[in-house]
Amino acid sequence: MGTQAPQKRKNKWLRQFWGWLGILFLIGGGITAVVYHNQLAPKVDAGILRTFDQPRKYQAEPNVIRQNTQRDRPGAISDRKWRQQQSAVRSISAIDYLRRPQLSSQLILGSVAVPSLQMSLPILKGATSRNLQIGAGTLKQGERMGTGNYAMAAHNMDQPGYMFSNLPQIKAGAKIYLTDLDQVYVYRAHTYRDRQAPWRSYYYHRRVRPTNVQTIQDIPRTPIVTLVTCNATGSAREVVQGKYLGHYAYATAPANIKRSFDVSTVTRTTIA
Repeated sequence: MGTQAPQKRKNKWLRQFWGWLGILFLIGGGITAVVYHNQLAPKVDAGILRTFDQPRKYQAEPNVIRQNTQRDRPGAISDRKWRQQQSAVRSISAIDYLRRPQLSSQLILGSVAVPSLQMSLPILKGATSRNLQIGAGTLKQGERMGTGNYAMAAHNMDQPGYMFSNLPQIKAGAKIYLTDLDQVYVYRAHTYRDRQAPWRSYYYHRRVRPTNVQTIQDIPRTPIVTLVTCNATGSAREVVQGKYLGHYAYATAPANIKRSFDVSTVTRTTIA
């Protein structure tokens, strides 16, 4: 009996010690997560993506894409509903990315590729939350490749090789390719400043406020492409614009250009 009491007191003390130690670790971990969130979150996301991302092909027949493009016309839905779709978009995490919905061929309008960034994404009709979990979404109704200002947006996952994360690293002169699987449309990242009419200006890369919509507006007689993504914190938009150079048939496109459209993982932009 005499030896059991000290043993019980010792066991009780050990349980209390480990209990308090566990609480201290939890508190310390919580404080560390709050203070170093910006440094830790990208590393955690990168680990999740490397571990669980499963490559998937997307396929869409050229005639399906042509039908989608024909149906995507100005005024197809009200401007109010269109703006509501855009305003409902929220940032996504690595978990959201991995839970992305199945790709519907009825939404695909084509593909965008920037070979110098090893970037390739499917283009979908509308920058809705669902579409932006899958690829790049058009920012205006009835856009046509090779005419006007073909504008689209995709998420910045803060991870190189995913979505439009590589976009801020673009260099002046980089080629940007769009395709509807019928034609390949060629653009070059380019800056043009018009001091007399600033609204006619466009830039190969600049950072603007989230409320700036001038960058996606058409410029008369000036066909360009505009790619938009958030900066790392979401406080601004990274905008890349390119001047239209011309187009040629997809069937006769050089092999390296066709390879640049090989979207081997639906939304991951690094080409395997």
